[in-house]
Amino acid sequence: MNPSIEKLKQFLQTQIKTYTKTNHIEMTFGRELGEQIFKTVYRDNNEIEFINLIKPFRNYKLSYSQGKEYSHNNLVLKTYNNKYNQIYKRTNLETDVITFPEYQLQVCNVDIVPVEEFPLEKEYHQEELFEEVNIHLNPESHDQLLIFQKKGDYYILKLQLLLDVNLPYKHLDNLVDGVEKILEILGEMDFKM
Repeated sequence: MNPSIEKLKQFLQTQIKTYTKTNHIEMTFGRELGEQIFKTVYRDNNEIEFINLIKPFRNYKLSYSQGKEYSHNNLVLKTYNNKYNQIYKRTNLETDVITFPEYQLQVCNVDIVPVEEFPLEKEYHQEELFEEVNIHLNPESHDQLLIFQKKGDYYILKLQLLLDVNLPYKHLDNLVDGVEKILEILGEMDFKM
């Protein structure tokens, strides 16, 4: 097994053992530029190259969403154009950067807690339009997504996984194999950051 994939698997196993709850894992593709600085914008924001990355995933279940995201401290309000809203408190529990030859993955275990209210402000810390094409790695669930996202003027690629606290290791192996398959497809497309 690839040493980077093995490191990812060990990180996921540690999260399951450490936190006795459902773990929200976000993996963002990018390059580490310095201490605490991680560039996530795809190839200097080349829209055509970014869109071409989606083509090999046409046989997967796809979904599309767009809307606006507001951030205030660690609260996030995500509004969608279908009148659906999500409000949650977001806290990073642990982060690691895993290096591959052509890019790096910033892997974060994020504590996401739904909340009922979002403060009304004249200006928020962050207010951006977004569009997402979601590739469902497992057609039966929304727990494993490859997300092609346009946030503001920037193109970002990330993976999202939900890890149940009672997740059997065999299922974790299948999950890691699925992630490895996605990374191989991206590698065939000459994916670089």
